[in-house]
Amino acid sequence: MFFQKKENSLYFILGITFFIIITLTVIIQITYNYYNTKKQLINEIENNINVSTLQLQKTLIPFIESYQVTEYEKLVKNEMAHYNLLAIIVEDYITGTVLGEKVYITGVIRDKNFLLVDFDIKNQNHGEILKNNLFFKETILINKNNEKIGKLIIYGTDKFIKKDLNQIIINNILVTVFIYAFIFLILYSLIKKVLIDPIKNIVDSLAYTNDSSIIVKKIDEHNSKEFSFLSNSINSMVEEIKNSQRELEKSNFRWHFAVEGSGDGLWDWDLKTNKVFFSKKWKEMLGFKEDEIENTIEEWEKRVHPDDIENVYKDLNKHLNGETPIYKNEHRIKCKDNTYKWILDRGIVVDRDEKNDPSRLIGTHTDITERKIYEKEMKQALTVFENTHDGILITNGKNEIININPAFTNTTGYSLDEIKYNLPSVLKSSKHDNSFYEKMWKDILEKGYWSGEIINKNKKGNEYEEYLTINTIKNKSGQIENFIGIFSDISMLKQQEKMLLQQARTAAVGEMIGNIAHQWRQPLSMISTISTGTRLQIELNNSISNEELIKNLDLINKHTQRLSTTIDDFRNFFKGDTSHKTNFNVNEVIKKVEELTKDSFKNNFVTVIQDIQEDIVIDGNENLLTHALINIYNNALDALKAIELDKKRLFFISLKKEDSKIIIEMKDNAGGIDKNYLEKIFEPYFTTKHESLGTGLGLYMTHQIITKQFHGILTAKNIEFNYENEDYIGADFLIEL
Repeated sequence: MFFQKKENSLYFILGITFFIIITLTVIIQITYNYYNTKKQLINEIENNINVSTLQLQKTLIPFIESYQVTEYEKLVKNEMAHYNLLAIIVEDYITGTVLGEKVYITGVIRDKNFLLVDFDIKNQNHGEILKNNLFFKETILINKNNEKIGKLIIYGTDKFIKKDLNQIIINNILVTVFIYAFIFLILYSLIKKVLIDPIKNIVDSLAYTNDSSIIVKKIDEHNSKEFSFLSNSINSMVEEIKNSQRELEKSNFRWHFAVEGSGDGLWDWDLKTNKVFFSKKWKEMLGFKEDEIENTIEEWEKRVHPDDIENVYKDLNKHLNGETPIYKNEHRIKCKDNTYKWILDRGIVVDRDEKNDPSRLIGTHTDITERKIYEKEMKQALTVFENTHDGILITNGKNEIININPAFTNTTGYSLDEIKYNLPSVLKSSKHDNSFYEKMWKDILEKGYWSGEIINKNKKGNEYEEYLTINTIKNKSGQIENFIGIFSDISMLKQQEKMLLQQARTAAVGEMIGNIAHQWRQPLSMISTISTGTRLQIELNNSISNEELIKNLDLINKHTQRLSTTIDDFRNFFKGDTSHKTNFNVNEVIKKVEELTKDSFKNNFVTVIQDIQEDIVIDGNENLLTHALINIYNNALDALKAIELDKKRLFFISLKKEDSKIIIEMKDNAGGIDKNYLEKIFEPYFTTKHESLGTGLGLYMTHQIITKQFHGILTAKNIEFNYENEDYIGADFLIEL
């Protein structure tokens, strides 16, 4: 019989589809041409502005500085005459000052008739013309002394854009519609002949079926090789369907349900005889071979976990009583090795007796152990997420916040409803410049993570310091699905660090006073000797030549200057601004440290051996690096003092640059650090000295300075080395910046 349901033909659907596709293509192409042309015209306007800016910028400065207002006004009018610009306005600070005003404003503008007229800032029409203009550029005029002497403002005009765009639209529509109309007709006719008509013939043949929905009409062959093959294949398939229909009906329930159950372990329970068929896959799932387990309901029942059996029968009876359309339960089953697997057990009644009582139940076993483990891990992760003291922030691939934990709310004051789908920049403070965030995102996108200290602000606007780690989560295709930020509020820790730094600097005062005494001893001794000698000469001879007196005074002045220089060096060391960062030469820092410590090393008979590369520059706080190096110098000096005076006391320092790293290495021959203390030397308040000689803060602060202020690495180890054919053992401190 024929199908009675009336539906749109393939011929009609393809025709409408082609029409929509071609129409959309035309619209897209016209739109693209329109915006592309518009962009070119806008670029041309902006280019005119930029060219005029470059031409006028350097030319105007000499005229403004020489008060030649008339000359640069002529220059402005000439520039307006050569380009389609709307206005050029010059703000002259120098002439304005001469006239007793803040600024002198002049320029040229095109009026509503596009004629050039002098710009009048008080003219409302001029103001309206410029107010609605989108194309302009402001340039500050700076002279050779880096002084701002004026401002240049150039306005472009979009008067000709609309006219050009309208013409382009008309031309594009005419050409494009003609081309696509022609293509549409050709494609439509071709597809009808080679595709739609043969398919229609096949569909008409398939419409003739018997009561069992089996096709009874043979499909005619077609001239096309592909459709001829299709027709023969369908005819052969129909014949096979007829031959196997009865066999399929006999086993339909069992195998259909097995397929629906994803092909896992199959069971078939005869409720009348209480016999159960367990498939080979069902037994293998529990670790058994096919002949190692009996096909009885008791075999299954004794393997169900005792804590689960009650719920299993509860769900099973609900289905047998018709309360649920399908039996479904998750429970544990004991395997051959006495371990348990989680099983998703599903079944359905497929046969009932004359009393409508269920007589046959079939179902499948699905191993869900991994899923259960995953669910457990997810619950544990959720517990950690909700109870950790670290704030956690989760965003989607667009960096929009989708979840936060309670610790995040405690720190920032924001709830999830307040901050959801906002960007994390809602926490951004003004303490970091754009380069800080650019480097952060570069690391996140290129390396997949970023970590470091950052200052953010909470809901009330109060700033706080945190240590933040950001990780990217990618899918199997490598696309970013989430960003996860985990942070700890370190505001209190940073305050403690500042206190420790102050304690360390205070402790360093005592050590440096000894250096000051050494630095001053020789100059003071020389001043005393010269002054005493001069006085003795006067007392004995009752006279001294002017030449000799001047010589003695020069010597006194020379040593006095040395004392003054020493005072300045130590004052800079102790009072320097530790937050100020500049580019500085590491070589100069080492020279300064040597100057501050040389007398202490010399008086303790320590020889300093240097291997220094020149002109190595780094960005950071010079005073902090000086402080860090002095701590290591003093630490080495204390160790070297323990060596007997008849033996060599050696201290080595080297400075070099390898690729992008700056390497500073300092070592001595004092025998090294006790192995029990080596891992503790950078801990706060740890010291091997008597409490009257050390605070345990020197090396701790050195480590903090190198790792946190310079983002470098500081390591210490014991080494064996040879110098001038003698073997030594000592401590080696390595700094990588």
